[in-house]
This record gives sequence, C-alpha cells and structure tokens, in this order.
Amino acid sequence: MKTVMILVDSGSSHSFLNTSVAAKLPGISQLPTPVRVQVADGSSLLCSQELKDAKWSVQGYTFHSTLKVLSLGSYDMIIGIDWLEAFSPMKVHWLHKRMLIPYGYIQILLQGSLPEAESCSMIQLFHIASNSGSAASTTVHPAIGIRVCVC
Repeated sequence: MKTVMILVDSGSSHSFLNTSVAAKLPGISQLPTPVRVQVADGSSLLCSQELKDAKWSVQGYTFHSTLKVLSLGSYDMIIGIDWLEAFSPMKVHWLHKRMLIPYGYIQILLQGSLPEAESCSMIQLFHIASNSGSAASTTVHPAIGIRVCVC
C-alpha cells in the first residue's frame, strides 16, 4: 500500500495518475489513440496510457476508477468530474475540506488535508494603483496585509 496526495478538481474532465506512481504499478495499458490534455497553465500534454478499473481507497472506503497517466507535478492523483459525477449529489464544505458523498446506501464523510499553521506565510501588499484612463486619476491605497496559506 502506498500513500498518495490526491487533488479533487471539478475542472478536470478525467481522473489522472502521476507517471511516477503509475511506473510502480501493474496493469498500465496503452490508449488506442493518445489523448491531448489541456492543463491549468494553458499548455497541453499528450496522454498515451491509462490504468483501467484502478482500485484505491480513502479513509477505509474503496473506489474504482479508470485513471489516465500523466505527469502531474505536485500531486499523485487527480480526481476529476468523471468521479465526482458518479458520487453526485454531494455536499462539499470547501473551508473545512470535507465531502459528504453517497456510498452505496449510506452517506460517508471524507476529510481532506488541512494546512498546518506553521506552513502559512505572510504576504504584504504595499499598494494598489487603479488607473481609469489618465495618469491624473491614479490612486494609491495604504498597505494591506494578506495571509496566504501554502500547503
């Protein structure tokens, strides 16, 4: 058993498995026709492999998904709209990173990872300038402190 970091992404059309994780698993197959996948930065990657009917579990609950294999960077797995639709309707509490989903005849609560206080950093925004067409109308606002948590 391997622990993986999973991103839940409703903007992703498919569910994906990172190439580094896939390399250690049996059952990876070639797609009959490679698929071009557009990623968050606007670029596209070519996906030519998948893991059909992958069995994976979260907090003791087992799921099955077909996972496209792609270089994902920070995450080991991305759960996309294909998986999310299969467990609709669901309730999501984004602030507390919780999902209440139907699982057979019951509802289960999945808890995501919460950022730890020591991983937060302070970013200071010194001014914001707005320009509505001429240099004479530019305004500068006082400093604003913004706390950003980075996981």
